[in-house]
Amino acid sequence: MITIGVNKKPSSQVAALDNEFNVTTGFSLVGNTLTFNPSWVGTINNVQYTNYEQVVLNVPYTAAADLERIDIAVFTTDGTFVRIAGGETNGSPAAPPVPQNTLLATFFKVTNGSISDPAELQLQGMMLEKLFSWVMQLSMDVAVLVDDLNTPQLKVDLMEPTSLFASSFVSGKSINGRNLVINNGVNIANFIVDSFDGFTCTIIKEGTGAITFIEWPTRTLNLMDGTAVLNGAPGSRATIVTFGTVSRLYITNY
Repeated sequence: MITIGVNKKPSSQVAALDNEFNVTTGFSLVGNTLTFNPSWVGTINNVQYTNYEQVVLNVPYTAAADLERIDIAVFTTDGTFVRIAGGETNGSPAAPPVPQNTLLATFFKVTNGSISDPAELQLQGMMLEKLFSWVMQLSMDVAVLVDDLNTPQLKVDLMEPTSLFASSFVSGKSINGRNLVINNGVNIANFIVDSFDGFTCTIIKEGTGAITFIEWPTRTLNLMDGTAVLNGAPGSRATIVTFGTVSRLYITNY
């Protein structure tokens, strides 16, 4: 049995400032059954919700031996948890986007015969220090604008809704200290802010789909312009500046 306790609050997909877990009571995974303990409390759009009873979710294996996927579990305004399955691929699966008006609770990697690997979880006290190292491997079509070690700008083409990470590498290059152009078309995307001390990056949105910035469980994300959603016209931009474990997010929607 895998038992995991989380007392840091991942941010939600919604744009209001007060969207977070206020109380978390842990969950367990036995076989294909994911069970959330009672009495989680989450604030969504400044309204608190709780699950008064256990919530049991079935997590089926993938359809074939060479396939894998990433599932997420989210907390909803119905006071319950819902599993959202990612697409099954034969390598580098991507997490599905976090729906609006929900709170991200956890990620799971699923194969044809296993669900996650407890050896890949790093717990610090009751805080989830790191979810899964493999979530950094994203399923996306990557292009570099200028192929140079000192490239000031990188570009990512998103063919489907995707989760991105501040710690991601684009064609072997860190996005730290660079502009990142995201050509997402109509696709929505989540940008997980798991950045480190001294990190800076400006994200420029080329598509019309919204990009939502989400706080990593062991980091703090301050919304300097009162929103976590980059949803303006193409050319709208967001800048992340990180000091220690605190990141400041500046958003300009045109």
